[in-house]
Amino acid sequence: MRNIQLGNATARICFSSAPSALCTGDKDVEKKPLKIGIVHLDLSHPMGDTYSVACIAQGLRRLGHEVSVWTPVFDAGPFADKWKGLELKIIPSDKPLSKVLEYINSPNPLKKIIGRLKVRRWSDASARAIAATLPANLDVLDCHNWYAYRAAKYYRSRNPSCRIVWIMHDMPSNYRAKKNPVTNILSWLAFKLEPLAEKDYYRYVDEVIVMDKHSIPIAAQCGKPVALLYLGLDYPHFEQPVKIRDEFKKGQVTLLGVGALSPYRRYEDIVSAVSILRKNGIKASAMIVCRDAWGNPGYRKSFDEFVESSNAAPYITINYEGVSAEGLLETFRATDIFVFPNDIEIWGMAAFEAMAAGMPLIVSNVTSAAMYLKERNGAALFVDPRRPEQIAAAAEKLINDRELYLKMAKDGQKFVKENLSWGAYAKGFLDAAFKK
Repeated sequence: MRNIQLGNATARICFSSAPSALCTGDKDVEKKPLKIGIVHLDLSHPMGDTYSVACIAQGLRRLGHEVSVWTPVFDAGPFADKWKGLELKIIPSDKPLSKVLEYINSPNPLKKIIGRLKVRRWSDASARAIAATLPANLDVLDCHNWYAYRAAKYYRSRNPSCRIVWIMHDMPSNYRAKKNPVTNILSWLAFKLEPLAEKDYYRYVDEVIVMDKHSIPIAAQCGKPVALLYLGLDYPHFEQPVKIRDEFKKGQVTLLGVGALSPYRRYEDIVSAVSILRKNGIKASAMIVCRDAWGNPGYRKSFDEFVESSNAAPYITINYEGVSAEGLLETFRATDIFVFPNDIEIWGMAAFEAMAAGMPLIVSNVTSAAMYLKERNGAALFVDPRRPEQIAAAAEKLINDRELYLKMAKDGQKFVKENLSWGAYAKGFLDAAFKK
């Protein structure tokens, strides 16, 4: 085992099995500390998964449990501070994941098929290697997202009494409509057939946890109980006094979009909304923080071209590198309205972090974030997907009514504080893990 420095944080890194510890025997999670392992097969992309795994582990650790995180690849990126004090164990794979993913990112349909097969083989080998290295006395094993549930099959024989949960953000072959008709059909077929191909792995899992309603029927295909558990939030870190910036008072507004670079994020709609606002005589601009985590040069080029061809080009700032947690706070302080325009059902942690920081939210109706807010009377302005004129109208409404701006910002902040936390998520996770 050795220590590595992650920014200002230090994480313990181990390349072999951890020392054994006494098993609690008693599964009463309220009385005795548990030994919990978290397996994630790809923590090399510093985005939502990397962030949420660290936060879930910290939430469980704060409840008094012993937690270790296991992965073949890791890059903390801007989330280094979230890993402070966590036991992170890296079991390297024989082949670099980056080489495997090159096929998946190819525009060639045949290469994509080969890529899927390569990813499955890589995932299986990685899951098997980690399962063989995990302590034999874990009380709970979280197989976190992607193909991590495969580790359940290889670990179960070593520890039959362990409660094994698969936290599923998306199915590995999650279907999104593609422009290329051949690729689109292949993607749809993979999505439909994969549950049949993976059936032998699913049976070793005790419970599947999803983070939105859209995922419940998809996860049900696994034939296991499904629990809905919304992701948490580090509210104290993001909380800031609600206020109107001086620039905003002078009639200048800056829209903000945050998330990985992807066509489903619809940053184009933010750019178009800025164009509309400026045509309406409003001094609008936008800041888009879209880390190019997937390295998709084709889409990045088309997005750059879209921005350059728009009337708003001089007023759009794009950050493809991403920001640290502290940098995100500074970004919130330098902007006025958070826009979450995705055209797919997705949670969107940054949207709720912005609300915690006192920013009013404009959110697409089809997102899981919007569905959750509507369910619980959360404060936001809702727009239809791919309708930048609605985004512009919502922003103009907030610009012209400062009382509404402040009310939405305060109500949104209060909503997040009362409804979302990593501590609540950790408790919900354990409740689901031990549900009979």
